[in-house]
Amino acid sequence: MDGVQIHMLSYLGRTWGMGEPRFKTEEAIGHMRKIIDQNGAVTWDVPVQIDGTISPAFLEQLTAMSKAIGAPAAKSAK
Repeated sequence: MDGVQIHMLSYLGRTWGMGEPRFKTEEAIGHMRKIIDQNGAVTWDVPVQIDGTISPAFLEQLTAMSKAIGAPAAKSAK
């Protein structure tokens, strides 16, 4: 359909906003790549810690995903 773009909204933790990573990084990249290869967009929910930061495990995944698709990596607040 004209003007329609596929979009995947999912979570990287065990559930929305909490838990440890549920995918290995390469698995998450594979899921994301399937959508991006169809000119789609991907939004990942990640748990935010009480101090407002994202844990290193998720930052590592997000950085690897960014590199895999050639986008600039997000910078940590700390």
